[in-house]
Parts: sequence; structure tokens; C-alpha cells
Amino acid sequence: MNKEKSVKIEELRTKLNRFPKVCLDTFLTPIVRLERISDDLEIEVFVKKEYLNGVPPGGHYAHALEYVFGDIIANGYISVIHGGPSQSNQCAMVTAASTKYGLKTHLVLRKQLPNDLSDRGNLYTDQLYGADIRWVTAELGPEIDGLKKEWYGELSKINGERPYLFEREKVDALSCLGMLELFLNTYEQLDVQGEIPSLIYVVSCGPTQSGFLLGTKLINPDIKIVGVREIPWDAQGIISKQVNSTAETLEEKVRVTGDDIVNYPEFVGEGYGLPTEGGAKAIKYFAEKGAILLEPVYTAKMADAFLTHARDGTIRKGTKVLILHSGGSPLTYAYSEDTYGRLGKSLKEFAIQNKQHD
Repeated sequence: MNKEKSVKIEELRTKLNRFPKVCLDTFLTPIVRLERISDDLEIEVFVKKEYLNGVPPGGHYAHALEYVFGDIIANGYISVIHGGPSQSNQCAMVTAASTKYGLKTHLVLRKQLPNDLSDRGNLYTDQLYGADIRWVTAELGPEIDGLKKEWYGELSKINGERPYLFEREKVDALSCLGMLELFLNTYEQLDVQGEIPSLIYVVSCGPTQSGFLLGTKLINPDIKIVGVREIPWDAQGIISKQVNSTAETLEEKVRVTGDDIVNYPEFVGEGYGLPTEGGAKAIKYFAEKGAILLEPVYTAKMADAFLTHARDGTIRKGTKVLILHSGGSPLTYAYSEDTYGRLGKSLKEFAIQNKQHD
């Protein structure tokens, strides 16, 4: 790495150190070349194994939560209020982080999809960590945000509790700092390995792509961040706003528009939390050829986009690509029956076949 880049990275770390931060057991996860997939696609494919990171259930979001909980602990909150779908990776990580620091977690969880009724996956870990759950049928976004605020009011007035409300803009701003830090660590790691990629694929409609994009603008603009959204929201608008806001917070002269954001909407499928046929095939492909386990809500949709682009020529042969495996391991098993079904198989038939071979 040249001196200019190295100095800039240290300068950014100094700025990030101004913000309170806790430790959620993050470390420098491996970046490995997927040999058989690289040979099959004639593309140099690497994966960063962020699913190994942080407090269980684990994932790259631990980097964001180190800053969020830094704010929580520094200001003396005794509990947190968050919400989303029942199988939310984010809610599970928040509950784990709260448990580590002795805080109570209140979750507003949507009960709407088939897997919202299942005591498996991330919902199982939420309950195991002792989360206080309020079930709703509201839509993600403003509706659930409104119900979180209602509960915040109840806890504050009736119980005299002082909870930290996960408000979208406030939490996203802190999360972008964690994602920028993850990019800086990843870039240095790639540089040491001599494997700086042309493309980095992420599943994101917010801080992950925002932090990584800001990082490339500041350190190496030649790297293209390719986002694949998991939810049908305005990724270009959300991410451009977050990049500009984070740059301003860090006093960096970077500004982007929606046109600078590469984020594919067509792999979401029917909606957030709903698996897709392409995602199921991507799960099977990465498992069989890379010994990598994906899940259908987040990482499989990103992998589906990557495979589509690798096969249709969007990614040129010989290109070096890094895939950020962001986590979500509990969902691999929570959705196993659905994944088998989309592959034209049955878990029951599989069990019978194995029994016959015993």
C-alpha cells in the first residue's frame, strides 16, 4: 500500500476513535479464495467470512452495533427498543449485544409470513436471550417505527424505564461508522494478501453499502461496490444520503448522488423475508462448490445476483471479486424446508432415504 493510502486510513481511524465504542467480540475474519467456484466461473472469487464475527448469532452488523452500543452505554440507558420481522438478523444481534451488557431488550416483531410463526432461527435466539417480544402485523418501515415509539412512551411513563429507542436515522448514522471501519480493515487485509478486487458484492439497502462506498471514495475509487437490496426500498436515495451525511460528520469532502449507487432491485423477489428460486439455487451452488452456507433472506439474494452477472457477462472473465458474507446463519436452518422445496426436494424424503441406508 502506498504511503498516501496508509496515512488516509490512519487519519480516518483517528476520526472514528472520537466516537464511543464497545467490544462485541469482533475480529479480523478470513478472506479466502473459493477455488472451485473461481475455476467454474473463470472469475477470481473471494469471500470475507463475516458470518464468523461478533456475538452469536454473529455477522458483520456487530461492527455497526459496537458504535450504537457505545452510544447506549455512554449515555446510561438500561434497555433498548427495536423491531422488525421475527427472523431479523439485526434484532437478534441487538438482543445478543444487550445481553452482553446487561440491558433488557424490547422487540416489536411482525407476525405476517410463514416463518414468523416459527420458534426457530433468529426468533429462537431472541427468546433464549430473554427478549420481551410484542407481536404486531404492521408493515416494516414507518408502521413498525411508530409502534416502537408507542412502546417507548409506555415504558418511559408507566414503568419509569429509560430505554434507548432504535430510531432509524440515528442508528444508521452510527452504523455507517462501523461499516466504514469494516471496509478499512478489509482493504488493509486485501492489500496484505495482494488481492485488491475490482468489485465487492454486498447485500444492502443502507449502512453496509454506504460505509463501503464512502471507504472506496476515500481510499481507492477504482473499486466498485455492487449492492443487492433485500427489501424493496429506494436504495439509491437512502445510501446517497447516508454517504453524504457520514462524510460530513467526519469532515470529509465527499459527495455522491443516486447515480453513483450501484444497487440491484430485481433479486428481492416478492418481498422482504420471502425466499426466491434463484436464491435457493445460489444456496445449493455455494454449498456444493464452495463449502459456504448462505441463507435465503439476505446473502442468497446477493449470491443470486453475483452468479447471474458472472454467467451473463456483466462480470468479465478474470475479474477479481470479493463477496461479503454478512451472516444470518440461523436462517439457513429456519428456512431449510422452503429451500429444499424450491430445489424440488423434500426433507422428509431425504430423511427416509438416509434411514434406508442405515
